[in-house]
Amino acid sequence: MGKKSKKIKVGVLGGSFNPVHLGHLIAAEEVLRKNACDEVWFMPCYKHAIKSEKDLAKPVHRVQMLAKALPKDSRYVVSTFEIERGDLENKTSYTIDTLKALKKNYPNYEFFWIMGSNLSHEFHKWKQASDLVKEIKIIIIAIPGFDVKKFVTRSLFGKNKPIVLETSVVMTNISSSLIRELIKAQKSIHFLVPEKVREYIEENKLYR
Repeated sequence: MGKKSKKIKVGVLGGSFNPVHLGHLIAAEEVLRKNACDEVWFMPCYKHAIKSEKDLAKPVHRVQMLAKALPKDSRYVVSTFEIERGDLENKTSYTIDTLKALKKNYPNYEFFWIMGSNLSHEFHKWKQASDLVKEIKIIIIAIPGFDVKKFVTRSLFGKNKPIVLETSVVMTNISSSLIRELIKAQKSIHFLVPEKVREYIEENKLYR
C-alpha cells in the first residue's frame, strides 16, 4: 500500500483588505517564518460579515492591490475563492461556510485560519464560532495591546486551543480604517502600505 502523501499546510488570511497594509504582510511573514504553514493565501471577502464598510472598494481593486503588495514568492497567494463564491451567490461571506467549501474543493490541503489578536473582541460574533474552531485550527498573531491569553482561554475553544505566534518582529496596530481616514483627510500614507499599493490608490482615486 502506497505511502499517504503529506497535505500542504495553508494559512488563510481573510478580511476585506480595504486596503491591504504592512500589518497584513508582517503577519503572513511571521506564519511562514515560524514554519506554521507552507503557504499563506490572502483571501479578500465579497462583503464583510460584521462590519458595514460604506467605502468598501470593489473586489477588483482589492484584488489588484493585493497582487501589487505581495512579493514574487509562490508561498504568497492571492485567492479570489471567497469573492467568487460571494459574487455567484450575491451574499455576505461567512468564514465557516468558506472553510467548508475550501476543504471540499481542496482535499489535499490542510487549512489554518490566521487572525490577529486585535480581532479577539469580535470573534464570538462570528457565525457558528464554536463550530468554526472544530472545523479548522486557528493561528493567532499576537499584537501589542490585545490580551491573547484571555482570548485563548475563552470557553468557545474548549479543547481546540489555537496556535499563538509570539512574533519575533515589532508588530503594528496599523488598520485599514486608519489608512482610509488619512486618505480622506489628504494625509500621507507612506510606509503604512507598500509603495505600489499607495500608487494604485492614488491613480484610482480610492477612499476619497
